[in-house]
Amino acid sequence: AKIGANAVVLDNVPAGATAVGVPARIVTLP
Repeated sequence: AKIGANAVVLDNVPAGATAVGVPARIVTLP
């Protein structure tokens, strides 16, 4: 998984996904 700078991750992020924001949202999936 890739996590954006300053993102606040509150849940699991799937392998290969990208999460950004506060709270973190998944923006791309593999």
